[in-house]
Amino acid sequence: MIPFLSAPRSPRHSDDRPSPGILQYVPRRHLLRAASLTLALGLALTGCSLFESEPPETPTPTPSPTPSSEEPIDPDSPEGRQIEFDRALEDAWDENSPVDRDGYIEALVDAGFDKDDMEATSDTDSLGGTVAQIEISVRLGDTCIVGQAGEEGTHSVLAPPLQNGECLVGNTPPID
Repeated sequence: MIPFLSAPRSPRHSDDRPSPGILQYVPRRHLLRAASLTLALGLALTGCSLFESEPPETPTPTPSPTPSSEEPIDPDSPEGRQIEFDRALEDAWDENSPVDRDGYIEALVDAGFDKDDMEATSDTDSLGGTVAQIEISVRLGDTCIVGQAGEEGTHSVLAPPLQNGECLVGNTPPID
């Protein structure tokens, strides 16, 4: 028998019976104390949640004020023009067709937007493949309508122009 691979033997067991293990040498009071501390620590970590009778109240978000139907939006305001912008993009959007940059631009022109105020990203990627979405914008004075159109639908926001006066970041192909 190799001494360092064999289990330690108790001095009381000199025959070939297996050792009773380490717990035989730990006094019972230490085991009870360790079990009590473990239980107390477990209860302390769970806190008072075990003793609550009602679940805590979850705050409900308050709805943001929406313009009432009695207050019409000025069609010449950026908000009014955004409604027309969204409608034009939604009308041009087709979930079963690839992204068509020129189709979105024409839809915006038909809605009364000027091409000179527009910017749009390319509808092809650097390898010539079709992109999943494009960004398109129209500048209205000191406000930009920045829209996104693609496979998942359309969306737009009002934003201030960038420091360079443009609405979109980066180089965009010219609009013919």
